[in-house]
Order: sequence, then structure tokens, then C-alpha cells
Amino acid sequence: MPRRNALEAEWKPAVDQAELDRYYSMYPLARDYGEPWRSIGEALFDARKKLQLSKREAAQRARISDSFWRQLEAGGKWVSGKLILPNPRPESLSKVLRAVSIDPLNLISIPGFTQPHSDIEPWRYRSLYDKLERLTEAKVQLIESLVDALLEQS
Repeated sequence: MPRRNALEAEWKPAVDQAELDRYYSMYPLARDYGEPWRSIGEALFDARKKLQLSKREAAQRARISDSFWRQLEAGGKWVSGKLILPNPRPESLSKVLRAVSIDPLNLISIPGFTQPHSDIEPWRYRSLYDKLERLTEAKVQLIESLVDALLEQS
């Protein structure tokens, strides 16, 4: 039976909004990178709570450390007056999202996260994505190099 922690009733960002606003006023470009991570963190929190998982249980499901889960869920970490944003590898972020039943292809539906190429429809490539997920890392790299070669020919 999953444990419920009464102290975790609400999502807790890495830093309070007033401090974050001061930080963004000093580093305006940081807002473009920080806000999507806050949105992803809040979505992770909501999904984890819906599944009634502790942070440790969610991290174990994703096969990542507890501290990395906390950093992702908080939208970063605050170190010596600076916001350090998460920087997961795509496959790690995919595992994290799947651990709490968020489809990685629906990441763009999280408020604040913008799709880099608005003309790409993620559902269109679902079957390809599912097939790539079953391949070894070496085979995925081979396919990636083939795609790169094809793009160079274009």
C-alpha cells in the first residue's frame, strides 16, 4: 500500500515565487528555460499524487536517484542564490514521465512547455517511437546516424 505524506499536500517549487521573480529580473533569459521545468515539476507532482506514490517510490519506478526526482519535481534546485535547472537525458526524462503514467509524447500538453517545431504532430510518430523504445541503445544510435545521413542528402 503506497504511503501518503500529509506534508506533501501541495507542490513545492525549488524556490518561492518572490525570490524567483528577483532572480528572473537579474537573469531575464532564465525565465524561458525555468518556467517549463516548473510546469513539468508540477505535472510530475500531480501525477505522482494521483498514483499515491512517495517521491522515493516514484524515483525507484523511474530507476533514478531520490535527489534527482526531487530536483525534477521542484523544477530545479536553488544553490548559492542561483537556480540550477534539471538537465536530464531524453531517455531519463522519458522514464521519469512513464513512472507516473505521463506519456512522453504528450509532454507538450503540459502548460508552459512549448513544442519546438509546431508543425510536428507527436501522435503521428507514435508507432515509430514505440518500436525505437524496444531497440538497444546501439541500434538506436545506428538509426539516428542513418537519419542524419539522409538529412544531409536533402
